[in-house]
Order: sequence, then C-alpha cells, then structure tokens
Amino acid sequence: MTGRAYKLVIFDWDGTVVDSADRIVAAWLAAVRDCGLPVPAPEGVREFIGLGLDDTFQRLLPGTSQDLRARAMACYREHWALGGRHPSPLFPEVERTLKDLANTNKLLAVATGKSRAGLDREMRAHGLHGLFDASRCGDEAPSKPHPGMLLELLEELGVAPAAAVMVGDTEYDMQMAAEAGVAAIGVRSGVHHELRLRRFAPRAVLDHVGQLPAWITQA
Repeated sequence: MTGRAYKLVIFDWDGTVVDSADRIVAAWLAAVRDCGLPVPAPEGVREFIGLGLDDTFQRLLPGTSQDLRARAMACYREHWALGGRHPSPLFPEVERTLKDLANTNKLLAVATGKSRAGLDREMRAHGLHGLFDASRCGDEAPSKPHPGMLLELLEELGVAPAAAVMVGDTEYDMQMAAEAGVAAIGVRSGVHHELRLRRFAPRAVLDHVGQLPAWITQA
C-alpha cells in the first residue's frame, strides 16, 4: 500500500511525540531507590521505555513480588508528578505534522505505554486532544509488543490493518505493528537504535516525525 492510501496513522507517545526519556529514567531510578530495590543502570531503564509500568518492573527487577512492584509503581508516579510541573516537550515539528496529516483527512491515534491519566494530562497541556480520533494506554490494554492496543484502535475506528501505519521509536512499536498486520515507520528520535527498529522490517526509518507528511506524500 502506498503512503497516500493509509487512512489511519497511529503514534507512540514517549520518544516519538514528546522528548521524555531523561525524565522517565530519573523517575524510575528514584522510585527503585526509595523502595530499597537494586538500582539499575540508566541505560537499563532506557532499554524498556515504551512498555507498560508493570512489564517494565518485571524486566528490570525480575523476581520482585507483585506487592513490591505495586509500591514501586506508585512511587514512580509520585516522582513523575513531582518532576512534571511542565509537560514533556514536543519534538520539533510535531504539532505541524499532526495538523498537516489531519488536514489531509487522515485519522490519528495514539498507542502508548503511558497511563490514561498521564496521556490525557500531556495532551491537554499541549492542546492536542482535538487532533486525535482515538487512543489506547498501558493501563487499558496488554503491554507492547502485544498487538492488543492496535487491534482495539482498528476496531474502534473501522479501519483495516492494511490501511493503518504505526509510528514509533522502539522495537516494541515495530513488533506490535508486525503482529497486528499493520505497517510501521520507525523514528530515530527516541531510545532504540535504528538497527533494532529494522529487525521488524518497517517501511521506513525517519529522523523524526516531522518527516512523516513528506514520506506519506511521496510513498
């Protein structure tokens, strides 16, 4: 399918729409430290950005009890809120890109490991709510790379998998798209190296989402 034929463009949030990796890492490290858990290297935390909170904790600290993970996740949310008087900044050209796509009658959606409260808060802060037709969050569907988020969005919006494309910065986004039968476009703006993105055969890997309208027009 050509870029022009895609009806639905689905975006990851952290690392794709907003520049939030350093803030996420800082909140994770503070949370595990406060809970008396082994503190992972910052690079280890970055590895799992994009997954749901519980899945991230299970991968970072395997063998921890459910109760301890719940306490650590609550602590993470507290540190995130303390560090977040201002929302994570949008990457350059994101707002223009979203408006350009909406003006060409594309449906827009978000599939993110963030919580619903966190996503809604950042969408409101940036004035982006009205640009998206639907969204799924990490506390509403199975964690990436499970395809559940995408399958639910496709059903809600009445779009066939072949008419949708997923845009993200991690291999979890690429794998989720592959398992849902959806095309993928990687962006280099986030946490995973291009080689990891290409493992799942995305249609393209762009420097940032600002290049997306031109790719869709030319594809």
